Amino acid sequence: MEVQEQEQTTILVVEDEPITRKMITSILQAAGFAVCAVANGRACLDSLARSQPDVILMDVQMPELDGLETCRRIKAHEEYGTIPVVFVTARADNKTLEAAFGVGGRDYIRKPVNRIELLSRLRLMQELQHSQKKRIETEKLKSALETAGGVCHKLNQPLQFILGAIQIVMMETPAEDSLYPQLDAIREKIEDMGKITRKLAEITRYRTKTHAGGQYILDIDDSTRPGPAET
Repeated sequence: MEVQEQEQTTILVVEDEPITRKMITSILQAAGFAVCAVANGRACLDSLARSQPDVILMDVQMPELDGLETCRRIKAHEEYGTIPVVFVTARADNKTLEAAFGVGGRDYIRKPVNRIELLSRLRLMQELQHSQKKRIETEKLKSALETAGGVCHKLNQPLQFILGAIQIVMMETPAEDSLYPQLDAIREKIEDMGKITRKLAEITRYRTKTHAGGQYILDIDDSTRPGPAET
């Protein structure tokens, strides 16, 4: 089973047993996943920022910091709490599974790990994440379109009024008058504002860019530019 998504899915494997860790890593890499593997829960928490995984595949029983406590800490983290955790466990009794789901685990895989089961579970997880991302993208686009529509409606009429007034003044001002170039510059800026409002009406996707102070704002140019699938 090969990964079909254009964007490669990254799996963070957290397993203290070297042979099992190597086997899982090999299976995932052969299937087209990007893999980052660590030996314990503390290393998992330390590597999250670097690896930025889409899914965490984690052993339940590990020394020092077990999988349950590691998962609990991940879910409490504002930035990483949404990363799905799939537990790998040799103990699939009700008590263990209840504890695993209780700390935020999304799914589980039994040991010894079966290649078909492993890839099937991760494939399903991948599809669910893709659907969730599409849903979030659709909601953001809807919100952006509603905002853009409101802005266009509110700005178009006053812009047209100002543009008309400037054009009348320019018609009554001789071209050699020192005021004429300034009026023309104002006219150009008003027309530029009109182009922006028209572009807002052409938004087809939700894209942002970093503004002053690290704030994210709508990237109008990128949001109206056709994506790879639209060209």
